[in-house]
Amino acid sequence: MISLPLDHSPERCLDRLSFNTATVGNNQEETLHDWPIEKLIDICAEKGFSAITFWRNDLKTGPNLVADRAKSAGLKISGLCRSPFLIGPLASSPTKTNLELRHSLEDAAELGAPALTVCVGGIVPGTKGMEHSFGVLAELLASGAEAASQVGVRLALEPLHPMYAGSRSCVVTTKDAISLMKKINHPAMSIALDVYHIWWDQDLERSVSEIEPGKIEALHLCDWLPNTQDLLLDRGMMGDGVADLPKIRKILYSHGFSGFEEVEIFSANNWWRQDPSTVLETCVNRFLSAC
Repeated sequence: MISLPLDHSPERCLDRLSFNTATVGNNQEETLHDWPIEKLIDICAEKGFSAITFWRNDLKTGPNLVADRAKSAGLKISGLCRSPFLIGPLASSPTKTNLELRHSLEDAAELGAPALTVCVGGIVPGTKGMEHSFGVLAELLASGAEAASQVGVRLALEPLHPMYAGSRSCVVTTKDAISLMKKINHPAMSIALDVYHIWWDQDLERSVSEIEPGKIEALHLCDWLPNTQDLLLDRGMMGDGVADLPKIRKILYSHGFSGFEEVEIFSANNWWRQDPSTVLETCVNRFLSAC
């Protein structure tokens, strides 16, 4: 983790501002623009970002080469997205999932990323409610945490909005993530909090107060549009929605947060269709003006 600033005003936190490459659609199997990853890295640095989080799609030329390019541009590497779904209807077979998780961890280690973001997957098919899935998940995460520690990487467990409970994540609140972390009790476990998934939670401050400060890996920045058209691919740019970004940042910083603030916006019909240079510049401007 990087050191805590004297205050958390955006101007003082530019040294921890990170760009998640999904914000220009690099989480898709086919890239949505003609920029190679090397160009995206260079323009990130040019526009004022201090760090970058990659998706595994970005690593086609090899994690080492991508890492070297980021470092030569002066960017820290803040993370790698993401693990495979561990359980639920979108997960592969246990054997394939375990192999893919290990490959993801190896990529993160070779890249020099401090953590691999984990989206756990939904309810175990054929079951009802959360209890059984949580039990299965705890065992899988404990095994994953041990594998992560062996390669020097953390697992950044990310709770997702409750609308995804059946399919993409049965971990739907910060409290859920904390309970799993406490049950697993492994030093390689940490947590990533995404505005899109936590903005609505009235118990957020109480939950955050229960997390060891060093365990909050990152805060993912975006906004929730009141007229959202697609629950996965229509996130808003900071300042365009209803999330109280300054309050969320204040909650985290008041409880010792010292990780990266990572712009991550899935926006198939808006930001992904715009020139990446415009998107990058807008992200920095909105961080300064809306956060």
